[in-house]
Amino acid sequence: ADTRNYITQSEFLKLCDTHGFKRREDKLQLSGYLHDLGVCLHFQDDKVLKNWIILNPEWGTDAVYRVLDTPKVQNNSGCFTHADLVEIWADDQYTEMRDELLQLMMKFKLAYEIPHRKQTYIAPQLLDANQPEYDWDETDNLILRYEYDFMPKGMLTRFTVDLHRLIHKDIVWKEGVILSDGKARAEVIENYYRSQIRIRVSGKIKRPLLERIRSEFDEIHASYNKSEDPSEKHRLRYRELIPCNCSECKGSQMPHLYPLSNLYKRLEKQRLEVECEKSYEMVKVRSLIDDTIGIDTRLSTPELGEDRPQNIYHYGDIVQGDKVGQDKVGGDKTVTD
Repeated sequence: ADTRNYITQSEFLKLCDTHGFKRREDKLQLSGYLHDLGVCLHFQDDKVLKNWIILNPEWGTDAVYRVLDTPKVQNNSGCFTHADLVEIWADDQYTEMRDELLQLMMKFKLAYEIPHRKQTYIAPQLLDANQPEYDWDETDNLILRYEYDFMPKGMLTRFTVDLHRLIHKDIVWKEGVILSDGKARAEVIENYYRSQIRIRVSGKIKRPLLERIRSEFDEIHASYNKSEDPSEKHRLRYRELIPCNCSECKGSQMPHLYPLSNLYKRLEKQRLEVECEKSYEMVKVRSLIDDTIGIDTRLSTPELGEDRPQNIYHYGDIVQGDKVGQDKVGGDKTVTD
C-alpha cells in the first residue's frame, strides 16, 4: 500500500519486525520471495542495490528505458555519459537515485562502462549495425558454432555486457564483438535470422580464451532453463558444433562441423572414428574434441530426450562413459537447472 517508489533496506527490516519477523535471515528471505515474484526489486548480492527495496518495479523499468529512448543516446550508437544521465534523470523522482538506477541498467545487462573511459557507458542493443573493418589472422584458428532451434533475442547483448572488459580496441557492433585476453583474439558474431553464433579464435595461446567464451555461453544458456515447471523444461534447444581436422578441413575457415554431443555419444558407444562429409576421410573422434576444446570432462548433453555421457575418461584407446538422467545441467546442450 506504500505509494513510494523505493524504501531503504533498513525501513524494510523495521517493517518486517513490526509484523513478526524477528530474525534478519527471515526478513531477507521474505524480500527474496517478493523479488522472485516481481512484487518488488531487491538485489541482495549487489553492493550498490542491496541497500534499497524498489517497491514499484515499473518506476525502475521506466527510468531505464528513458535512457534507451533518448535521441541523443540513440544517435550516438548507445554511448552515454554520467553527464547525460543528469539530464535524462533530472526529475525529482530520479535525482537521488541516479547511481542506483545506473547500476540497475548494468544488472539488467542493458549497459556497461567502457573500461578506459571513466563514467562513459554503452547500451549494446543500440550499437551500430554495420560491422567495422579490422585485421584478422586466419592461420590455425579455433572455430566453434552454436546453432539454435529458436534463438532468443539479446543473447549477444548479454554476452558482450558480461565480457566487456575483454573487448579489443572498442571493436564491437550490434551483431558482433572482438575480444582479447592479451594472448589471443576472439571474433564472436551473431546471425539472428539463421539462429547461429559463430566463434573463431586466433593467436598463440587460444584455448583459455575459447574456454572462457564457452563458459559464459553455458551460463547464459542455463539461465533460460531454470523453471521447475516440467512443461517449461528444455525450452532452449541448441547444438554446439566443432570443426573437422581432416587434411582438407584443417586450417580451413569453412570446415565440416560436428555436433559435440554426437561425438560424445560415439565415444560412449566405442565408435572411435567418424567420416568427414567433405573429404570422406575417417578421423579420430578424440582428436576432434581435443584439438578444439581439450579433454572435456564436463557433463555434456545431446539432443532432447537422449541419454548422455557424464564423464569421459581416456586410457589409451579405451573410452568409458557414465550415463546420467535427463535433468542435469549440461555443457552441450539442451540444458536444464
